[in-house]
Amino acid sequence: MTVRPLSRSALILLPLVLAACAAADSAPIAEPLAAPLRTPGAIVEVSTGREDASSDALAARLAETDVVILGEKHDNPAHHAAQAELTRLIAMRAMPAALVFEMIRPEAEPEMVELRGSGAPGSAFGPLIGWDEWGWPDWEMYAPILDAATDTPVLGAAVPRKSVRDAMGRGAAAVFAEDLGRDAEALGVNQPLPVEIQKAMEAEQVAAHCDALPIEMAAPMVEAQRLRDAAFADAVLRGREMGDGPVILITGSGHGRVDRAVPLYLRAAAPDLSVISVAFVEITAGMGSAEAAPFDFIWYTDKYPRGDPCEAFRASHSG
Repeated sequence: MTVRPLSRSALILLPLVLAACAAADSAPIAEPLAAPLRTPGAIVEVSTGREDASSDALAARLAETDVVILGEKHDNPAHHAAQAELTRLIAMRAMPAALVFEMIRPEAEPEMVELRGSGAPGSAFGPLIGWDEWGWPDWEMYAPILDAATDTPVLGAAVPRKSVRDAMGRGAAAVFAEDLGRDAEALGVNQPLPVEIQKAMEAEQVAAHCDALPIEMAAPMVEAQRLRDAAFADAVLRGREMGDGPVILITGSGHGRVDRAVPLYLRAAAPDLSVISVAFVEITAGMGSAEAAPFDFIWYTDKYPRGDPCEAFRASHSG
């Protein structure tokens, strides 16, 4: 796909947009809707609306699955605690083939192997792989996930910012194949999205960027999103070669959408894989029905106290 050149105003905004994407939830989608009266800790199967009795019951299902996607809001400690709990419960039943992290760069994998081999605790990993330089929340929130499955290899799925930026101009398929050296055709990255999904993703990109995103940047931003989804799927497929247990992907919830994100590319490359996507969703006022959410399971949590991410932007651009 060739994307139209960006306007001068769009180019000026580009660094701001990319920074916002890295610091935000990396999931430019509408928030999944919760059923009324759900309480923190409730786990709901979306297709039925039924609450599972416990995290243990959910883990029993996940342990029999090829790929488990645990979708977070990056800054919510409760989401990381739940990810660690599920990882531990899965590992008690079936040792995961790999833990794949959206946030970790593939170049850090040799260090991860060395640290794993030395028996280092999860807390030691972040400082030694340069975590603090990457702009993610405190590593201490992620460390317990590693400690929950100490014998499991850790893979990085992060895409270089330059590649994300290039995908906005050259298209996801070209960057995926030419820059990352991956098979765009096998994962279906070279195929256009259905028109209705493309339009929805463009609208969500605009909304996710405080309705300040120039319209000509919406389609390029979708290409950037597709590149990252495909790269995460590719890392998951690498993980499948490392063992018989489930591969667990730690990522922003938007990348776990079953209709258009990582599962879409996994289905294209390996249609026989079983995939379950669990989204951790904050309970907020006025939420509606869980059946509309594009995930297999929702685990509800309290809302994490954070400011309005658009407030500072509006203030800086007011008269």
